[in-house]
Amino acid sequence: MQDPTTTARSLFTDFATRHGLSIRTIDEPNMDLLMEVPAQEDLAFTLTLGLQDTDRLNIGFEGLWAHFFPLSRKQTHVRALLDGIVDGARRLAIHRQFGIVTRRVLERRVDGAWQPVYTAHGLAIPFLPTHVTCIANAQPETTSP
Repeated sequence: MQDPTTTARSLFTDFATRHGLSIRTIDEPNMDLLMEVPAQEDLAFTLTLGLQDTDRLNIGFEGLWAHFFPLSRKQTHVRALLDGIVDGARRLAIHRQFGIVTRRVLERRVDGAWQPVYTAHGLAIPFLPTHVTCIANAQPETTSP
């Protein structure tokens, strides 16, 4: 069985290579592996990719820090998420009430509609209006439900 850090490094570097993106390792003692894909010609924002606790894959961008585990079962899912982030088939919907972020939702496009893949909750008041800004590797969209 391959070392988890080697598996995660391969997953992240293969992703960057497939999309022609530069990637670098960041020295962080509290992580097994931390890598950064900076904003560049084919990527509108910086992606932070990590392995934590030998089994938890992390994707971070625009205030979202998503984690997926176990590594052995989630690496294919994370590969598809990363590819979708770059090709625009995945986006981040940021929900705000009175300018305060109440929720971040990583979404995927399925049959022309957006479906949640990962949700990071904050505190929201159900009856108040919510402003949603969508960030994708393309032009951002803004909607109000």
